[in-house]
Amino acid sequence: MVDGDAESERMRSGSYRSVVTSPTLLAMMLVAFVVMFGYEVPAPILSRIGEGVGISDAEVGLVMTAFAVPGAVFVPVTGLLADLYGRKHVLVPSLVLFAASGLAVVAVDSFAVLLGLRALQGLAFAGILPISVVVLGDAFEGSEGSAAQGFRTSAAGAAVTVVPPVAALLAGYGWSVPFLLFGLVFLVAAVVLVVVPETGEALETDAGVTETLRGYAAGVRVELADRALGVFVVGGFVRGFVRLAVLTFVPLFAVRSLDASLVEAGFVLSARGVARLVLPPFAGVVTGRFSRRRGLSGALAVGAASCALVPFAPGVLWAGVAVFGFTVGDALVSPLLKDAVASRAGDDHRAGVINSMYVFQNGGEAVSPALFGVVLAVGGFVPVFLLGAVVMVVYLLAVLLVGR
Repeated sequence: MVDGDAESERMRSGSYRSVVTSPTLLAMMLVAFVVMFGYEVPAPILSRIGEGVGISDAEVGLVMTAFAVPGAVFVPVTGLLADLYGRKHVLVPSLVLFAASGLAVVAVDSFAVLLGLRALQGLAFAGILPISVVVLGDAFEGSEGSAAQGFRTSAAGAAVTVVPPVAALLAGYGWSVPFLLFGLVFLVAAVVLVVVPETGEALETDAGVTETLRGYAAGVRVELADRALGVFVVGGFVRGFVRLAVLTFVPLFAVRSLDASLVEAGFVLSARGVARLVLPPFAGVVTGRFSRRRGLSGALAVGAASCALVPFAPGVLWAGVAVFGFTVGDALVSPLLKDAVASRAGDDHRAGVINSMYVFQNGGEAVSPALFGVVLAVGGFVPVFLLGAVVMVVYLLAVLLVGR
């Protein structure tokens, strides 16, 4: 075993170089960038979408819920398919569906049709983001795995920085115009098809379909019986539950309580991007010098404290600072959590285990807008963000208990 100082030194030198020059990593970074369109295109313009299709602030959260629910349902299916038939057989078609359903929004003016297209995007999302984590889990291990997951998260951070203000500006030409950005996803699908090798071998078995599926499910259950792995997998729910609440209700808070414009609300969201762009690659150093558990615990503490401060911001600038603080924590939680799950899962069931984490994450995202919408209607913005902070603190305690 490599000790912490030697491992972190290796990550500061040649190991980072070998990671960042990998075509597989670069392609997965592009995937992580464009898949964030599913969140970052509609989030800053929710009030504009509501006006465009004639719905209230309480109802507009369904635009995000419709995207999250199919992921919670279909993520187990995409994990199974990726383990049985290979990663690219799932990833490339999912990217194509994601692009097509996003572009189709430009041609609709019905709230019901909009929700249907968002549901299709959520279905495609189930075969994109989780599988990009699996691909990197196949290709890298140890602190290199943490670093690779960190760079993938940084690419998502770049989208968080750039896309919200761009979407807000495009919304000035029409509420559906920002959805033209989904055309870029077709190009990324082509890149993945051409440059990424298949990182996971198809599962070979002489058993029938029913027996194969039963055996595969039993294997995943055995993996998840590990207590530490189970806690990390459940962390997906916590992250999805709180993160989508911040993503959905920070722009509404900025517009309704701080009198911000749509563009200003977009820039408040883009404050997350700086942290997500810069910090995640250092997850490898954190793992090497400390441990995933200590790094994860500290990141959760920072995120919880910042989330609690959001509704007390006296102006748009301070709201952006609080959101930035929340994302500092989330920027490290994401790669450390994903690498912890990927590293503990066996090769034959890695996609299934990782996708189990996304089942929880998408489940958290599915219930988050509706539940927090009720909290908003009853108590206003303060209890919305305090509830998010409390959930993170409870999970922090669970992580510490597992460590002990």
